[in-house]
Amino acid sequence: MIRILVLPGYALFVVFPHPEAFLLLFGFALVTDFLDGFLARRLHAQSEWGARIDSWADALSWIAFTAGTPFLWPDIFRSVSPWIAAALVAFLIPGLYGLVKYHHLPGFHTWSAKISMAAMGVAVLLLFSGVTPLLFYIATGLLSLVCLEETLMVHWLPAPRSDLRTARQAWQIHKEA
Repeated sequence: MIRILVLPGYALFVVFPHPEAFLLLFGFALVTDFLDGFLARRLHAQSEWGARIDSWADALSWIAFTAGTPFLWPDIFRSVSPWIAAALVAFLIPGLYGLVKYHHLPGFHTWSAKISMAAMGVAVLLLFSGVTPLLFYIATGLLSLVCLEETLMVHWLPAPRSDLRTARQAWQIHKEA
């Protein structure tokens, strides 16, 4: 819920340009995302509802971040805009497919998705801090592979699941059905 509550902050730091605060807010959102998942697993407080809220918070945080970057860093945004478009398409495909099939966002929370989103989070912080775009290119490639995995999972599974860590688990469920 914290990541949803801080969404207006992104707009605030775009309207009253403050790129450093914008990046700090996004970094804070990434840390709360990690802590939320870690604590939910550690405290055995995972739920279907929590997984759905987490998926929505992820999507809204990334949309807000992406929407703000062309205003705060127009040159960087222009230079990597094809990569940003590729990352957005890769992020959206399994989600849209899940919305069509399940009538809500899938929230598999696979290990590959966790790794790719962590890499993407670090990558965009480095990119928009002016350090390097290299990790962003690599993270976009990883995200494309996750897109393929999660799209296959949506295709294979008759109903959404939030407790799957790999496509192999989804394939096993598909075969058993």
